[in-house]
Amino acid sequence: MQCARTGSGRALIVAAVLFTALLALPGGCGGATDPDGSAIKLRLGVQPGPQSALIFVAEDQDLFEKNGLEVTVRDYDVGYHAIGGLGADDTDVATGTEFAFVANSFSQPDLRIVASIAEGTSTSVVGRRDRGIASPGDIRGKRVAVTPGVFNQFALGKFLSMMGIGQKEIITVEMGEREAREAVEAGTVDAAVLFEPDVEAARKALGSNGYVFDVQMGQAYYWLLVSRNEFIDVNGGAVRRLLAAMLDAQHFAEDHPEKTSEIVQQLTGLSERYTNVMLQKFEFKVELPQSLLLAMEDESRWLIENAQFGAGMVPDYLDYVLPLFLERLEPEAVTIYR
Repeated sequence: MQCARTGSGRALIVAAVLFTALLALPGGCGGATDPDGSAIKLRLGVQPGPQSALIFVAEDQDLFEKNGLEVTVRDYDVGYHAIGGLGADDTDVATGTEFAFVANSFSQPDLRIVASIAEGTSTSVVGRRDRGIASPGDIRGKRVAVTPGVFNQFALGKFLSMMGIGQKEIITVEMGEREAREAVEAGTVDAAVLFEPDVEAARKALGSNGYVFDVQMGQAYYWLLVSRNEFIDVNGGAVRRLLAAMLDAQHFAEDHPEKTSEIVQQLTGLSERYTNVMLQKFEFKVELPQSLLLAMEDESRWLIENAQFGAGMVPDYLDYVLPLFLERLEPEAVTIYR
């Protein structure tokens, strides 16, 4: 496996080998390569973090290669931007939450979901005690950094509603994920809504001056694999092999939790203790559940109510999900009603 890093992120090339030699290997879910014997190339946009553990496992264990793919991985700060990269033709498949998908779908109606690869929680508010934040309710009246289009925005909105705090009772400062972390560390904002591993980084930077609290309140997000109809129509084989690699990664993670933790530590920089805590917050499963559709409908309504991203009416999200590829590989993983 060859790995190179560029200024815009991580570019990892999984080098191809003759796939005919791989057909004899046990446990693989993949199929044949291109007719000329080469692997199929695929560009994958990823937000690094514990939610992307199956992708990390597939990289480390050469599961993309095993399933006849040559994958280039590009890092993004958040899933909303990774999915946005599909429309800019920077990537072929991207990771992101269902909220990031919904937010992008109003401007990119050709987006399609092929699978969820994780479900869990990793969103928190990091506040500064020197700004009077020592309990969740202290966020009222404060300057709070959040990245628009990501699940954090939705989680913050629902949290404020549950706490009886109006959206206009805080000062929302929109910026990117990294900028939000740096802003709360520097004190240019009072608090920031962040994903892991940025939560842990900000916690460490602030030390005893930091106060961290959960804003998901038990509502997990789905970590999706998203592509475009135009790409899928021409490259269905690549999508199928990607899902096969993810299923192999799921089985590896189930059988080798300690090794999976080591892989995530290596690619996120999180400590062993914190990685193990975070991995317990996720279920790493390649699936398409009915609850995914319900979550997207709820989030779409929130966007409409808050006049975000040109949202006009709640679409039928069943039209945005393509279960065929996963059904052929793992039929019981698809529980969407049709």
